[in-house]
Amino acid sequence: MSIQVNIADEANGRQISVFLTAEQYERAQRDSEYLQQLVHDFDAQNNDVRNNQDSETLLNERTEQLHQESETPSLFIWNEPCILLLLTLYSEHKEVFEKMRHKMVYELIAKKMCDHHYNVNGSQCQSKINSLKKHFKKIVDHNATSGNDRATWPYFDRMNELFGSTGWANPVALASEIGPTPSENTKDYRKDMKKYREERSKQKQENFNKYMEMRKTTT
Repeated sequence: MSIQVNIADEANGRQISVFLTAEQYERAQRDSEYLQQLVHDFDAQNNDVRNNQDSETLLNERTEQLHQESETPSLFIWNEPCILLLLTLYSEHKEVFEKMRHKMVYELIAKKMCDHHYNVNGSQCQSKINSLKKHFKKIVDHNATSGNDRATWPYFDRMNELFGSTGWANPVALASEIGPTPSENTKDYRKDMKKYREERSKQKQENFNKYMEMRKTTT
């Protein structure tokens, strides 16, 4: 059985509607690459229709359809400025997580996101943070392994500020699971990480500037 789902494509300033099975919907909530593929498939399937129909007619039909689908389940494609805003808001609410239920805090974050014209809900914000944590942990573990090339990621420094000192993100925890690590490897790792952070400093500033420019255009 299929359900109708709205997908907000922020990068292209549009919203599309697709029919997904329950399994597809659940996977799309967890897997951003799969969600992007769904949008790509939608565009490929509807390309001929767009070429053969008057664009104004399509716009009017889509506006009416979206109005009727106000209660339809939705998915959200996160772009870079949106992710940077999410991480900033998470940082601002970090202490609140210790005092309130996480679900309620994510709803507060989602409201702030909506104030910046990103139509997301608390569940979507929580799912994205969990996804970012998973990827951050993957990079930390990779870089902590001797012999691996340094993996890079636009959000690494910001994520490291937020979660680098937590137990689940500590590469030492990984080492304890697979056996003792020689002290020289630990020293090399710290040295490499220091160099990596210095190299990423410039990119971090560039990402922040992009975020500030986006805020100017959305306020």
